[in-house]
Amino acid sequence: MQRFRALLQHEPPRPETTPIAEPRQGTALAIGYGAIAVGVAAWWSSSHGFAVGVSTLEFGALVVLTACAGRIAILVGPRTWYSPTTPLMIFAGLVGGPLAGALAGAATEGLTTDRVWRHRLFGAGRSSIEGFVAGLTGLLITGVGIGGEAARVGLAFGAVVALAQMARALVISVRGIQPAAQALRVGATTDAVEAALSIPILTVFVAARDEAPLVTVLGFGTLLLGLAFAERAHLMQGRLLEREREVARTDAVTGAPNRLAFEEALAHEHARIVRGGRPAGLFLVDIDRFKLVNDHHGHDIGDRVLVEAVDRLLRGLRGMDVVARWGGDELIVLAPDLDGAPALGRFGEKLRSVISDRPFVFEGLCELDATASVGGTLIDGSTTPDLALKRADVAVYRAKEERNASVVEVPAFSRPESRQLVPIPLERR
Repeated sequence: MQRFRALLQHEPPRPETTPIAEPRQGTALAIGYGAIAVGVAAWWSSSHGFAVGVSTLEFGALVVLTACAGRIAILVGPRTWYSPTTPLMIFAGLVGGPLAGALAGAATEGLTTDRVWRHRLFGAGRSSIEGFVAGLTGLLITGVGIGGEAARVGLAFGAVVALAQMARALVISVRGIQPAAQALRVGATTDAVEAALSIPILTVFVAARDEAPLVTVLGFGTLLLGLAFAERAHLMQGRLLEREREVARTDAVTGAPNRLAFEEALAHEHARIVRGGRPAGLFLVDIDRFKLVNDHHGHDIGDRVLVEAVDRLLRGLRGMDVVARWGGDELIVLAPDLDGAPALGRFGEKLRSVISDRPFVFEGLCELDATASVGGTLIDGSTTPDLALKRADVAVYRAKEERNASVVEVPAFSRPESRQLVPIPLERR
């Protein structure tokens, strides 16, 4: 099943005209944002002193909460995650001044050890600048009552959203993220929804902070705890759904991918080939006289023969090859990067020998000289996957006429024009 998932997760080759993002392209952007954040904080400290407008205990609690909020990441779109750091960062800037906002913003990446340094530096620099600007805009309006506080919060949020959208546009441009318009739209929508939900709550917190600073900090902590539990529940639900999908695509007897899973892998591989990838081999493997095994030794031994056959194939083939149970006594193999009749024939013979060259020994029960008939064809994009399956089925039928044989058929598109479509029998043992 791991090989099937790896095949589906394999990113197909992109056309040469499509730009490919180079991770190092973001280095200058990350360093630039980090340098600006440090410069702004140093300028403010030299002009107004290195001090914040809240107590050390409250400021420390806000920094810790902001760092914890940075660990919550909810995927909302392509390369777009939501972390509830912005309200905390804005709150720190409004109640503690620009320097407090900048330091709280820098703490957003304090606990994110699972990201590359460029991502962390850019995130910390960006959030630090946004926190500083939030604190600066808060100084422009003197809050009088709930209306004044709402104006301060709204102005700070508007400035932060504008800066966030500018940073997002720079990242999309530098990294060549496509589709750019969709990424910008998703980010802007997320910011707008966050602002609409957060401004009323943040206004109440800012208005109540003078009388009960620790209560507001505890309130933020409670909200973050709820979001953390919600994210964890979402992740667990996602894992459960993924597990259910995996079970639905796994054969209960052999543990290999089942017919549904293989059809998905086949469609994915065919699409890759149509886009210019190398051809692949498709093989049906039929256990010879499997009905006699069940009749003489019981279905339990028959199941063990299937399990052993799958295990031999998995151990004897390449890591990229996909082995699945097609149904009954038939297994099916998808072998990427097989170009032409000789490679196809050699691989079909390898499948036959992997299963047939050694007896199946079940200690204390029995020993069987089980063999396999193999029929294969080439997937070159000239026909549909359904037609390729029919060709493989015809080939394995011809192999079963002799038993313990391998027969492959090559589509006309992949052969010289002078050749006729004929099976290529290999050595029979």
